[in-house]
Amino acid sequence: MPLERSVLGGLAAVLVLAFFLPWMVAAMVFVPMSANGFTIKDLLLAGISIRLAFSTVTFAGLLALLWPVVLSLLYLIPLGAAAVALLAFVGRVQGRVLRLPALGLGLFVAVMCVTVLACAPFAYGDRGVASLSFGFWLTLLAGLGLIGASIALPRTAASGPLLSRAHQEELQARRQQAMTQATDWLAQRRVELEAGIEQRRIQYALGRRVDRTILDAHDAVVAPQGTLITHELIERARHAGVLSALLGSVEARPLTDAAPSEPS
Repeated sequence: MPLERSVLGGLAAVLVLAFFLPWMVAAMVFVPMSANGFTIKDLLLAGISIRLAFSTVTFAGLLALLWPVVLSLLYLIPLGAAAVALLAFVGRVQGRVLRLPALGLGLFVAVMCVTVLACAPFAYGDRGVASLSFGFWLTLLAGLGLIGASIALPRTAASGPLLSRAHQEELQARRQQAMTQATDWLAQRRVELEAGIEQRRIQYALGRRVDRTILDAHDAVVAPQGTLITHELIERARHAGVLSALLGSVEARPLTDAAPSEPS
């Protein structure tokens, strides 16, 4: 197993892991809140917003408007680290070719960590840097390690991948299975979400009247204008395939708010 691939791939894997660890623990309105690499942007921006709300407009305050764009680049760290790890453990590339993305990733991580170090005091004052947790420092160390390893490790000739063909096929099969499971889960969640939205629309429509005539695909009247929406009408519209049209044609005023009839 080539040392070059092992070190660079291992440091890239550490970067991916560290991104999920706590990066910051800060108090928001006296309530401690923790954030990892994915959520530290929101925590920092919340602190900046609170600070700007109680300060006058200055040039530094105007520069703070750039923080959301700059901090969004943090999301590139796990993507770049995963790509370098795959090149190291699975890819068939020369050592010097692997060093280039590893060095670029290390420099990018170092720059983003310095950015967070600069943003933390702006958001939380003197407590900003002290609020940074071990996940952030591990990310910074892994980035610096990539820079040092890319420069100082002895160069090796082109070599085969660390994983055998059988292991690569097994990894591919597991990745495909995970993708399938994730797709099925997302599809199920979408169905549940759509069903929940439809149920809330039905609950809103019940007891109100239709504000226009609803026709089916054959121009047959399903519900004339002014019809009271009931459970029976809901099922009839669903069977006719016009439930969405019915739920989108509900009077804003409920039946109970209708003007009382004049006394005889």
